[in-house]
Amino acid sequence: MSKSNLYVGHHWLDLKNDKTIQKMYLDPLWKIYLDNKSIYGNSTLYLLVDVKTSALKTYKLLEDILNKYKPMLTHVSLDSLYIGPVTIILSGNRPPINYFDDYHEYRNVFIDGRINDIGRMVSEKIMPLISSDWGDSFEWDGKGIMSEDEKKILRELVIKIHNEKKEIRFWGAPDNQNTWKALLSAGVDLINTDNIEECRNFIIQQGKY
Repeated sequence: MSKSNLYVGHHWLDLKNDKTIQKMYLDPLWKIYLDNKSIYGNSTLYLLVDVKTSALKTYKLLEDILNKYKPMLTHVSLDSLYIGPVTIILSGNRPPINYFDDYHEYRNVFIDGRINDIGRMVSEKIMPLISSDWGDSFEWDGKGIMSEDEKKILRELVIKIHNEKKEIRFWGAPDNQNTWKALLSAGVDLINTDNIEECRNFIIQQGKY
């Protein structure tokens, strides 16, 4: 992070002038938006920003950066939610949730929740997504058949989150077709994967795309 840029990388050594959030993500998406007035048709694309620096300072800088891209962004205006082609969600070091309660006129950044946020009555207009480490809730490694007990835990978790009008994803889940099938069957909304083409083809085959 600098006074005018947010840099993207997994390590300090990765941070370079050409690796800003604008150049790597926002500008390419903006070009697609200008050409098509959408990214994925009628669907919104979630862009999760995993903050590693100071929560509030980074958030305020991100707000300034996003001013250029307002027309394509999901936003809340006067407590009404407007879904745009791109939805910005802060993960990692997030500002306190009550910080977002002060935004009454306009806000285009949202918060990635955690399992312990379930039941806290946080509006989906602030926290549209709940994310969790797979290993915190499940022992199944993606091989063979998931136990009935863990299937039940997964289904009940999905139901609780959907009842709050939020979506759910897991990081660190086994990355194979066996797991993808279990997640889709339970109603999990977003699947983390490094096997993008294979996962996409699998989802299409399952009729879930």
